[in-house]
Amino acid sequence: MQSNYEIARKKLKRFEEESRYCGETTNDKTIGLEVESIHNSEDMFGMPNEIDNYDVSRIEHLINTPTNAGNILTHGHFSTVSNIVGMATNESVTNHHTNCLLQDILRQNKSTLKDSNTGIQEKFRNVFNNFPLRCLSDVVEMEEKLKGSASYHLMKTRLQQCGCSANLNDSVTSMLQTLFTDECATFYNFDGKNNLKNPFKESTIYNLITDVTLTFHKDGIEHDVKTRIRSWLRLASTRISNRELTKNKNSFNFIVIFELIIEHAISVNKKNAAYMD
Repeated sequence: MQSNYEIARKKLKRFEEESRYCGETTNDKTIGLEVESIHNSEDMFGMPNEIDNYDVSRIEHLINTPTNAGNILTHGHFSTVSNIVGMATNESVTNHHTNCLLQDILRQNKSTLKDSNTGIQEKFRNVFNNFPLRCLSDVVEMEEKLKGSASYHLMKTRLQQCGCSANLNDSVTSMLQTLFTDECATFYNFDGKNNLKNPFKESTIYNLITDVTLTFHKDGIEHDVKTRIRSWLRLASTRISNRELTKNKNSFNFIVIFELIIEHAISVNKKNAAYMD
């Protein structure tokens, strides 16, 4: 007949095997640590000659305790796992709420920015309603409006929205095209030499374009802005001539094509008439 010691030893061995299997399959570090502590207790039963030195109550407890390690883990260790899962769930819920809050803030910012842009456009149309400038009188009116700080700031904001790009020269060109027609630009050159044209460098519009450009392009210099404006004003007449040539060429091509269609129709009619005869 087996002694209490032998029965306890067998139960403990079976418990360790089942516990090790549960620890490996769950991949839970907490369970693994608990199982390891049981491995360390093996020394308690590794020396039969010293059985009297151990806690007999622990052996009796093992004898009277079911050997289903799953039940032991459920009652003894799963509370720790449950706490970990609860913490992870709470963190997930917190992250979800945080993401929702950030999305709401982004939507509100986009809505605010859209409303702001719409408001600027409406104010712009109310104050500056003659763009692009087509003649000298339009420029004079524009210069008067820009003397007011509110109008100046409004125009600056609007040009920043629609005129600035990655390249400094492109930014300056875009703003000039927004402000002037080529016909109006022919009344100006940059320096106003020989009193033949108006000096663009003395206008508030020039200061405005320079202000917007150098605010957007931090590494830009005023000399680059001057060079681009000077070139654009000088080539205004050339752009007008090129457009006229293109327009005339397109008109000529249309006339030629139309004449060819008429000639073809006449030729077909003659052939049909000859066939009928």
